[in-house]
Amino acid sequence: KQIGYRLRWHENGMIADSITNLNDSVKVQYSWFDNGVMASGGYLLNDKGYQKWKYYNPFGALTAVVQYEKGKAVSKEYYNTDGTVLADTSDTEAVFTKGGSAGWRKYLERAVAWPGRLRLVNTDRVTVGVEFTINEQGRVTDVKINTPFHPDIDRAAIQAIENSPKWVPARQFNRNVKQKLRQPLIFAQPE
Repeated sequence: KQIGYRLRWHENGMIADSITNLNDSVKVQYSWFDNGVMASGGYLLNDKGYQKWKYYNPFGALTAVVQYEKGKAVSKEYYNTDGTVLADTSDTEAVFTKGGSAGWRKYLERAVAWPGRLRLVNTDRVTVGVEFTINEQGRVTDVKINTPFHPDIDRAAIQAIENSPKWVPARQFNRNVKQKLRQPLIFAQPE
């Protein structure tokens, strides 16, 4: 059982978040971007959002105020950079810029290539699982194989994902955010 407080840091050494226990069920959480600017702050009740939370962009401007009850957002206000209230309070997933899901499939069909010198005997298809992040600028980062097969195929899978064109980044609380994705890639051995 956690007592006191917890701190986490970004890879660059800047503080990422802090959680302070006020009592057995209520905590205060603050988070910061890796440039040291506050990203969000609010209360947790039994580890779920509680009361009013404020969200900021990497430049320190308020982007959203969200009211929580029983861990669920019951009201949201999103703000323009000039402080005026926005009518749209929707959050979005990352989207492949060139044609959405269908465009992503077409890109992968062209980008996934069988390594030339590798030959398999008992099968002609291999599936490799890849995990990656779309960052706040819409670029692919942190590409990792989570279901490996063979080093040559694993390298080809990583290269296909890393060479991806830009994406439209995910948006949450009226700001661009990172989104982790998983993608199975099917390699077909040429005849």
